[in-house]
Amino acid sequence: MEQDRKHVIIQEILYWKENKLLPETYCNFLLALYTEGASAGGGEGVPAPAFHRRKRVFYFLMLGALIPLSLLVFYFNGLPTYLQISFVFIFYLIGIFGIYYLRKTSLLHALTGIFFLLLLLGSLHITTLFLPEINVYSVLLVNVLIWTAAGIFKKLRYYLIVGTAGLLLTLLSYLVKVI
Repeated sequence: MEQDRKHVIIQEILYWKENKLLPETYCNFLLALYTEGASAGGGEGVPAPAFHRRKRVFYFLMLGALIPLSLLVFYFNGLPTYLQISFVFIFYLIGIFGIYYLRKTSLLHALTGIFFLLLLLGSLHITTLFLPEINVYSVLLVNVLIWTAAGIFKKLRYYLIVGTAGLLLTLLSYLVKVI
């Protein structure tokens, strides 16, 4: 009976930690207390809910597989244009669903990065198919500005760095082309 009670308490603390109901240091302290120090490093010795972890990893791998799949669908096949555009929107919906579903996990930043790459690939593909008069540099510029804005508003340094570097490279490439 005592072990069952400890297990319930540990699962509750893990829930608090995952949903950020308590600060992570408090949760780590409580986990270390109830597991007799087995999880002092952040939950390694705790019997974690394996089903939820496998589910999150599955969704992450599925979203990560969208990038090579989108390259395959967009550039290396003979699919009709309307079908390619349908795939673009399906990939966007899958990305948005994945971000929404895994928004409270530690995978959120990687998923938004995958979604931003899908957004870049899809917008470049749609632009080259339907709007050839629009300059590709303007589409790149809009995408890197989205990355930079995400870095500024969410205070994520790596999006800010990638967005700023992309902005500089896009402008430099455009200037080299013009000159």
